[in-house]
Amino acid sequence: MYKDDIDRAIDLNMNMFRLSIEWSRLVKNEGDSFDVDVVNTYRDMLSYMKDKGLTTNVTLFHFTVPMW
Repeated sequence: MYKDDIDRAIDLNMNMFRLSIEWSRLVKNEGDSFDVDVVNTYRDMLSYMKDKGLTTNVTLFHFTVPMW
């Protein structure tokens, strides 16, 4: 539902959108490669924000840390 959130930000006249990378979704297990579906979802999100004219602010490390 990220498109709804981004559209709401536009409706509120915001010009920037901040999101965090969820590492436990991106890399399922220690040593495993990235989950391609999750990478594609983040790419779609960033593209949608760009298409809407939003500046993006990506937090690479926020609060979650994978259990491994």
